[in-house]
Amino acid sequence: MPLTRSRPGSSGPHAPVFTLARVIRKHKDEMLVWVKERLTNGMAEGIGNRLRMIARRAVGFHCAEGLIAMVLLCLGVVQSHSTLPAPTH
Repeated sequence: MPLTRSRPGSSGPHAPVFTLARVIRKHKDEMLVWVKERLTNGMAEGIGNRLRMIARRAVGFHCAEGLIAMVLLCLGVVQSHSTLPAPTH
């Protein structure tokens, strides 16, 4: 039996094959795009995680501008050019 057909309510040793076939049919277009382009949403997920981490650290900021500045600084969009004071000893 080809993998393009599934038996409704099938059970037994071949049930995982039919489940796999159903998943492949459901996500076929996305899988083909990945094979062709090798693109994933990993970068978007990583940026989202970093933004959530920065927002947790920014609890207590009085305004949104502080959070935005921290995000830009942590993501490397802007550089900090502040000079540290000279040591006193």
